[in-house]
Amino acid sequence: MWRNLIPGHLLAAGRYATLHQREPDQLGKLIMSLCRRCLTTITPAVHDIVVSEIPETISSAQLPRAIFKYVHHKLRIRPSDAPADPTLPQIGAPEASASSSTGREGLEIPNPFLLQKRPFLVDRVDGTIAQFDRYKQHFPVRQQKKLLEKHSRYHLPPSSVNPIPSPPKVIWHQQGEHFGREISWEGVWGIKEKKGVYARRKVMFKGHKRERDRPERDAQTDERVKDMPRRVKEWRSVRSSR
Repeated sequence: MWRNLIPGHLLAAGRYATLHQREPDQLGKLIMSLCRRCLTTITPAVHDIVVSEIPETISSAQLPRAIFKYVHHKLRIRPSDAPADPTLPQIGAPEASASSSTGREGLEIPNPFLLQKRPFLVDRVDGTIAQFDRYKQHFPVRQQKKLLEKHSRYHLPPSSVNPIPSPPKVIWHQQGEHFGREISWEGVWGIKEKKGVYARRKVMFKGHKRERDRPERDAQTDERVKDMPRRVKEWRSVRSSR
Protein backbone atom coordinates (compact mmCIF):
# COMPACT_ATOMS: atom_id res chain seq x y z
CA MET A 1 0.00 0.00 0.00
CA TRP A 2 2.79 2.44 0.89
CA ARG A 3 4.46 1.84 -2.46
CA ASN A 4 1.58 3.67 -4.20
CA LEU A 5 2.39 6.83 -2.22
CA ILE A 6 6.06 6.93 -3.30
CA PRO A 7 6.95 8.12 -6.81
CA GLY A 8 8.42 5.50 -9.10
CA HIS A 9 11.60 7.59 -9.48
CA LEU A 10 12.42 7.17 -5.77
CA LEU A 11 11.76 3.42 -5.81
CA ALA A 12 14.04 3.07 -8.83
CA ALA A 13 16.74 5.08 -7.04
CA GLY A 14 16.49 2.82 -4.00
CA ARG A 15 16.83 -0.33 -6.10
CA TYR A 16 19.77 1.19 -8.01
CA ALA A 17 21.57 2.12 -4.79
CA THR A 18 21.01 -1.36 -3.33
CA LEU A 19 22.35 -3.14 -6.39
CA HIS A 20 25.39 -0.96 -6.89
CA GLN A 21 26.10 -0.41 -3.14
CA ARG A 22 26.10 3.35 -3.29
CA GLU A 23 27.20 5.47 -0.33
CA PRO A 24 24.51 7.31 1.74
CA ASP A 25 25.70 10.74 0.53
CA GLN A 26 25.55 9.68 -3.10
CA LEU A 27 22.13 8.13 -2.56
CA GLY A 28 20.87 11.39 -1.06
CA LYS A 29 22.15 13.43 -3.99
CA LEU A 30 20.56 11.00 -6.44
CA ILE A 31 17.19 11.18 -4.69
CA MET A 32 17.29 14.99 -4.51
CA SER A 33 18.03 15.29 -8.22
CA LEU A 34 15.12 12.97 -9.03
CA CYS A 35 12.82 14.92 -6.72
CA ARG A 36 13.68 18.18 -8.51
CA ARG A 37 12.95 16.53 -11.84
CA CYS A 38 9.45 15.40 -10.85
CA LEU A 39 8.53 18.55 -8.86
CA THR A 40 6.92 20.15 -11.90
CA THR A 41 4.48 17.26 -12.25
CA ILE A 42 3.81 16.70 -8.55
CA THR A 43 3.43 20.26 -7.26
CA PRO A 44 0.44 21.51 -9.34
CA ALA A 45 -1.58 18.41 -8.46
CA VAL A 46 -0.85 18.89 -4.74
CA HIS A 47 -1.96 22.52 -4.94
CA ASP A 48 -5.20 21.56 -6.63
CA ILE A 49 -5.94 18.96 -3.93
CA VAL A 50 -4.97 21.00 -0.86
CA VAL A 51 -6.52 24.35 -1.87
CA SER A 52 -10.03 23.76 -3.11
CA GLU A 53 -11.24 27.37 -2.96
CA ILE A 54 -9.50 30.72 -3.32
CA PRO A 55 -9.18 32.31 0.15
CA GLU A 56 -10.31 35.90 0.62
CA THR A 57 -7.29 36.93 2.68
CA ILE A 58 -3.92 35.47 3.59
CA SER A 59 -1.39 36.42 6.24
CA SER A 60 1.87 38.13 5.39
CA ALA A 61 3.64 35.21 7.07
CA GLN A 62 2.34 32.91 4.30
CA LEU A 63 4.11 34.88 1.59
CA PRO A 64 7.29 33.42 0.10
CA ARG A 65 10.45 35.03 1.36
CA ALA A 66 11.17 36.84 -1.91
CA ILE A 67 7.62 38.28 -2.11
CA PHE A 68 7.70 39.22 1.58
CA LYS A 69 10.96 41.16 1.15
CA TYR A 70 9.52 42.95 -1.89
CA VAL A 71 6.38 44.01 -0.02
CA HIS A 72 8.40 45.04 3.04
CA HIS A 73 10.63 47.23 0.86
CA LYS A 74 7.64 48.89 -0.82
CA LEU A 75 6.01 49.60 2.54
CA ARG A 76 9.24 51.00 3.97
CA ILE A 77 9.77 53.51 1.15
CA ARG A 78 6.08 54.42 1.11
CA PRO A 79 4.90 56.46 4.10
CA SER A 80 1.66 55.66 5.80
CA ASP A 81 -1.32 57.62 4.49
CA ALA A 82 -3.03 57.74 7.86
CA PRO A 83 -2.05 56.86 11.43
CA ALA A 84 -3.01 53.47 12.73
CA ASP A 85 -6.46 53.36 14.30
CA PRO A 86 -6.26 51.99 17.87
CA THR A 87 -9.93 50.97 17.69
CA LEU A 88 -9.22 48.34 15.04
CA PRO A 89 -8.98 44.76 16.35
CA GLN A 90 -5.58 43.16 16.73
CA ILE A 91 -5.27 41.18 13.55
CA GLY A 92 -2.56 39.01 15.00
CA ALA A 93 -5.00 37.52 17.48
CA PRO A 94 -6.44 34.08 16.60
CA GLU A 95 -10.05 35.23 16.79
CA ALA A 96 -9.42 38.15 14.43
CA SER A 97 -7.35 36.30 11.83
CA ALA A 98 -10.45 34.89 10.13
CA SER A 99 -12.43 38.15 10.19
CA SER A 100 -13.66 39.86 7.04
CA SER A 101 -11.73 42.60 5.28
CA THR A 102 -14.20 45.31 6.30
CA GLY A 103 -12.83 47.90 8.69
CA ARG A 104 -9.22 47.58 7.50
CA GLU A 105 -7.39 50.24 5.56
CA GLY A 106 -6.54 49.14 2.06
CA LEU A 107 -3.22 49.66 0.33
CA GLU A 108 -2.17 48.85 -3.22
CA ILE A 109 1.35 47.69 -4.10
CA PRO A 110 2.63 47.27 -7.68
CA ASN A 111 2.42 43.67 -8.78
CA PRO A 112 6.01 42.33 -8.99
CA PHE A 113 4.95 39.76 -11.61
CA LEU A 114 3.84 42.45 -14.09
CA LEU A 115 5.72 45.03 -16.12
CA GLN A 116 6.34 48.21 -14.16
CA LYS A 117 7.35 51.61 -15.48
CA ARG A 118 10.70 52.77 -14.12
CA PRO A 119 11.78 56.26 -15.20
CA PHE A 120 15.49 56.93 -15.58
CA LEU A 121 17.51 60.05 -16.44
CA VAL A 122 20.05 60.41 -19.24
CA ASP A 123 22.61 63.23 -19.54
CA ARG A 124 22.67 64.67 -23.02
CA VAL A 125 25.66 66.18 -24.83
CA ASP A 126 24.28 69.72 -24.60
CA GLY A 127 24.10 69.44 -20.81
CA THR A 128 20.36 68.87 -20.48
CA ILE A 129 18.80 65.88 -18.76
CA ALA A 130 16.24 63.70 -20.53
CA GLN A 131 13.85 61.36 -18.80
CA PHE A 132 12.83 58.05 -20.34
CA ASP A 133 10.60 55.21 -19.17
CA ARG A 134 11.73 51.63 -18.92
CA TYR A 135 9.34 48.72 -18.41
CA LYS A 136 10.70 45.83 -16.42
CA GLN A 137 9.47 42.91 -14.28
CA HIS A 138 10.80 42.56 -10.75
CA PHE A 139 10.41 38.78 -11.05
CA PRO A 140 10.97 37.42 -14.59
CA VAL A 141 8.80 34.64 -16.00
CA ARG A 142 11.42 31.99 -15.27
CA GLN A 143 11.58 33.01 -11.60
CA GLN A 144 7.78 33.07 -11.40
CA LYS A 145 7.65 29.46 -12.57
CA LYS A 146 10.25 28.47 -9.98
CA LEU A 147 8.18 30.12 -7.23
CA LEU A 148 5.09 28.27 -8.45
CA GLU A 149 6.93 24.97 -8.12
CA LYS A 150 7.78 25.62 -4.46
CA HIS A 151 4.79 27.58 -3.14
CA SER A 152 1.04 27.61 -3.42
CA ARG A 153 -0.34 29.63 -6.30
CA TYR A 154 -2.66 31.51 -3.93
CA HIS A 155 0.31 32.87 -1.96
CA LEU A 156 1.73 34.53 -5.08
CA PRO A 157 0.61 37.59 -7.06
CA PRO A 158 -1.57 36.98 -10.13
CA SER A 159 -0.12 37.09 -13.63
CA SER A 160 -0.35 35.27 -16.95
CA VAL A 161 1.89 32.56 -15.44
CA ASN A 162 -0.25 32.39 -12.29
CA PRO A 163 -3.81 33.14 -13.49
CA ILE A 164 -6.12 33.78 -10.52
CA PRO A 165 -9.47 35.51 -11.23
CA SER A 166 -9.81 37.05 -7.73
CA PRO A 167 -6.48 36.87 -5.88
CA PRO A 168 -6.60 36.93 -2.07
CA LYS A 169 -5.58 40.09 -0.25
CA VAL A 170 -2.61 40.10 2.11
CA ILE A 171 -3.02 41.17 5.74
CA TRP A 172 0.22 42.72 6.95
CA HIS A 173 1.01 41.23 10.37
CA GLN A 174 4.38 42.85 10.96
CA GLN A 175 4.63 45.46 13.68
CA GLY A 176 4.91 49.04 12.44
CA GLU A 177 2.90 51.85 10.98
CA HIS A 178 1.35 49.54 8.37
CA PHE A 179 0.25 46.87 10.85
CA GLY A 180 -3.18 45.53 9.98
CA ARG A 181 -3.24 46.97 6.48
CA GLU A 182 -5.02 45.04 3.73
CA ILE A 183 -2.67 44.86 0.77
CA SER A 184 -3.87 44.23 -2.77
CA TRP A 185 -1.86 43.88 -5.97
CA GLU A 186 -1.94 46.81 -8.37
CA GLY A 187 -1.96 46.19 -12.11
CA VAL A 188 -4.03 44.55 -14.84
CA TRP A 189 -2.96 41.23 -16.30
CA GLY A 190 -4.33 38.96 -18.98
CA ILE A 191 -3.50 35.74 -20.75
CA LYS A 192 -1.87 36.46 -24.08
CA GLU A 193 -3.38 34.79 -27.11
CA LYS A 194 -0.86 32.66 -28.94
CA LYS A 195 -0.73 33.70 -32.58
CA GLY A 196 0.82 31.61 -35.29
CA VAL A 197 3.05 32.66 -38.14
CA TYR A 198 0.12 33.23 -40.52
CA ALA A 199 -2.23 34.96 -38.05
CA ARG A 200 -2.37 38.32 -39.91
CA ARG A 201 -2.59 36.94 -43.44
CA LYS A 202 -5.91 37.44 -45.21
CA VAL A 203 -5.21 34.53 -47.57
CA MET A 204 -3.46 31.65 -45.89
CA PHE A 205 -1.75 30.18 -48.99
CA LYS A 206 -1.82 31.18 -52.65
CA GLY A 207 -1.78 27.65 -54.03
CA HIS A 208 -1.41 26.56 -57.66
CA LYS A 209 -3.27 28.23 -60.50
CA ARG A 210 -5.27 25.09 -61.23
CA GLU A 211 -6.44 25.08 -57.61
CA ARG A 212 -7.45 28.75 -57.76
CA ASP A 213 -9.37 28.23 -61.02
CA ARG A 214 -11.05 25.03 -59.87
CA PRO A 215 -14.25 26.63 -58.44
CA GLU A 216 -14.89 28.49 -61.70
CA ARG A 217 -14.33 25.35 -63.77
CA ASP A 218 -16.62 23.32 -61.50
CA ALA A 219 -19.37 25.93 -61.89
CA GLN A 220 -19.07 25.79 -65.69
CA THR A 221 -19.18 21.99 -65.61
CA ASP A 222 -22.33 22.01 -63.46
CA GLU A 223 -24.08 24.37 -65.87
CA ARG A 224 -23.20 22.16 -68.83
CA VAL A 225 -24.38 19.01 -67.06
CA LYS A 226 -27.74 20.61 -66.28
CA ASP A 227 -28.17 21.60 -69.96
CA MET A 228 -26.91 18.24 -71.25
CA PRO A 229 -30.30 16.76 -72.43
CA ARG A 230 -30.93 19.73 -74.70
CA ARG A 231 -27.40 19.62 -76.06
CA VAL A 232 -27.63 15.87 -76.77
CA LYS A 233 -30.97 16.27 -78.53
CA GLU A 234 -29.63 19.11 -80.64
CA TRP A 235 -26.55 17.11 -81.58
CA ARG A 236 -28.63 14.07 -82.64
CA SER A 237 -30.93 16.20 -84.77
CA VAL A 238 -27.98 17.75 -86.58
CA ARG A 239 -26.37 14.35 -87.11
CA SER A 240 -29.57 12.77 -88.53
CA SER A 241 -30.06 15.58 -91.02
CA ARG A 242 -26.73 14.85 -92.73
